[in-house]
Amino acid sequence: MSWTHVLTTHEFWAGVPSGALISAVISPIITARSVRASDRRKAAQEDAMQTRKETREDKLRDEESLYSAAQEFAQVATEILTETIFAKGSLQHPGLVQQPSKPGRPEGDGQVRARREGDRSAEADRCAEEATASLGASQREVVR
Repeated sequence: MSWTHVLTTHEFWAGVPSGALISAVISPIITARSVRASDRRKAAQEDAMQTRKETREDKLRDEESLYSAAQEFAQVATEILTETIFAKGSLQHPGLVQQPSKPGRPEGDGQVRARREGDRSAEADRCAEEATASLGASQREVVR
């Protein structure tokens, strides 16, 4: 008997519709299950990505807010420091620069003037260091 004989038997032809029917029912069930599982994995991955994105955006917003607060504090601290230095007479305020009484000649002895400018410079350096230390401490408090 040859293999073509199988095509002529009634058992073969009776099995074809039942095989097609089983394939038509079973294949979609298997496919639906695998697609559903894939969709769940994809949804979980998308949720994780969205959560990371929102966390990153929140962190950036917080850093921008902190940076703007630090900038504002630095500006106020600089203004206070500048006004304090000018009030103590360590430096001359740009709007209050005094001209020497005689044009071309500085007031007082040159050595006295140099010593006075050195004292002002030292006072300005000390005030700047205090302001820097104060600003650093305030920034640490803001970060907390």
